[in-house]
Amino acid sequence: MATNYISSHTGSEIDAGISRVKTGGDVDAHITRTDNPHGVTAAQSGADPAGTASSQVSAHEAAADPHPGYVLESNLGTASTADVTTSATDTTAGRLLKVGDFGVGSAAVTLLSGTDFNTMVVGGDYVITAGINGPSSGTVSLSVKPTHFGGRVKQEAYITTVSGAQEPIGFARVSSSDGTWGPWRKIYNEGNILPTGAPAQPLTNGAIIERSSNSNGEYVKFADGTMICTRTISVSALLNLPSLGGYRNSSVLVNFAAGFSSIPAISLVPVTDQASFMSYVSVATGSTNICFSSITLQPDSTRSGYLIAIGRWF
Repeated sequence: MATNYISSHTGSEIDAGISRVKTGGDVDAHITRTDNPHGVTAAQSGADPAGTASSQVSAHEAAADPHPGYVLESNLGTASTADVTTSATDTTAGRLLKVGDFGVGSAAVTLLSGTDFNTMVVGGDYVITAGINGPSSGTVSLSVKPTHFGGRVKQEAYITTVSGAQEPIGFARVSSSDGTWGPWRKIYNEGNILPTGAPAQPLTNGAIIERSSNSNGEYVKFADGTMICTRTISVSALLNLPSLGGYRNSSVLVNFAAGFSSIPAISLVPVTDQASFMSYVSVATGSTNICFSSITLQPDSTRSGYLIAIGRWF
């Protein structure tokens, strides 16, 4: 049979208890207690036994690599704690480069107007306008390359604002071991080797000297416009026409290996005993009329000689 607890208390006691519950005085006091009023053990609550947590923390901190998924600070190297450069031309020792410093991995570094080229000794790519001691007072793209030869530095500069230029014009110079700079030297290539007035079609394969041959002999073209044509001449000639106190054959047309832009100078050398000399009757840009001569009549025979023509191809 159930016990009737209410019946064991007077009505005033019940009312007082209800009042205390309503006001929360006993409940609040119970909640704020820290002396484990219910006597709950660590094992009952699932907690580690007293002292075990601190020992585990100490073991974790003492472990050589407690977090194998992360890089140890000791393995990061000096780069992880080094300062980065403060500008694109910062040369402070030990600092880390950023993308774009000294033109690395990005566009060339634009320097102040009036920069002295003689002071540019740190490797990199730069753009200088109205610089001092440069190959031009205009905008110049400059590449600086320190060498392994006694502290010498090489500079290559390209002028990009030349009016009408098909491509940049390059210059280069090298400093001596004491820092003295040599003169700027122009860098020649197939795009700028031909002088003003040259034909639009440059020499074959962009060469500065072109040499070739055909059925009319050989020729050599130089980038400055000079051309030399040579060939061996061999004809059947009867020397029976009076000429200058001797005799010659009827003139023979001889073509050059390549055409000249103007009348070339001609040199003729006989290589047979039957003719004492050779001469030309007329000269054009693509050919000449030549003859063999002798002081006496000479019968019809194969006669040979050598021709050299020097002039211009443009």
